[in-house]
Amino acid sequence: MAPDGPTPEELPHVLRDIQLEYTKEIGGLQVLYEDQWIDVPPVPGALVVNIGDMLQLITNDKFKSVEHRVLANTEGPRVSVASFFTTGTLTSLFLRILQCVFAAGSIASMVTAPNFFSITAFCYLIASMGLQIVWSFALAVLDGTALVKRKALHNSVLVSLFVIGDWVTALLSLAAASSSAGIAILYFNDLGNCGFGEECQKYQLSVALAFLGWVAISISSLIMLWLFVAG
Repeated sequence: MAPDGPTPEELPHVLRDIQLEYTKEIGGLQVLYEDQWIDVPPVPGALVVNIGDMLQLITNDKFKSVEHRVLANTEGPRVSVASFFTTGTLTSLFLRILQCVFAAGSIASMVTAPNFFSITAFCYLIASMGLQIVWSFALAVLDGTALVKRKALHNSVLVSLFVIGDWVTALLSLAAASSSAGIAILYFNDLGNCGFGEECQKYQLSVALAFLGWVAISISSLIMLWLFVAG
C-alpha cells in the first residue's frame, strides 16, 4: 500500500460500490480498446474508476463498462478496491429503505380512507404492501449490519433466496397495484362514482405509491437476478 495513500476504509462509502484504484505514480493499468490493450498513464494522487457491467446496465449505457487488467510490476504496491451492487452496500440499503417508505405511505394513505375495506382489491393492496415492508425492512437490517461490519454478502445460497423473495414480492406488489388502479379508474372515472373528493385522492395516492414501491423492488430483483446468474 502506498504510504501516503488512503486505505479502503477511508474511501467514501458511495465510491466503494464500484472499483477504484489509487494509482500514485505506479503504472500497469490497461484497458481493452479495438482488440488491443492500451496503457493508462498514471496520474499522481488520482482515483481511477473502473465501471462494471452492472452500472452500465442500470444506467442504460450512460456509463460504459470497460474491460481492463493490471500488469504485475516491481515499482511498488498499489491500492485497488472492488465492490458490487448487492446486499451489504449503500445502494442496496437505499433501495430497501425506499421500498419500505413507499409501501408504508401506500398503506397509510389507504387506511385513512373510511370505506377502503369494502373493496377487495384495496384490502389486497394493503396486505401486499405489508409483506413488502416486512421483506424490505429485514433486508435493510441485513444491509446495515453488513455495512457496519464492512462485509458484502456474496454467498450464492443467500443471493438465490434474495432473488426468489424479491421476485415474489415484486410480482405481488405489481398485481396489487394494478388491480387497485383498475378499480380506481372504473369507480372514479368511468362510473363517476367518486362523490368524496378527498377519499378518492387518498385511493389514487395509495396506488401511485404502490407503483413506486414496485419500481424500487423491481430494481433490486433485477440486480439480484443478474448477480445470481453472473455468480
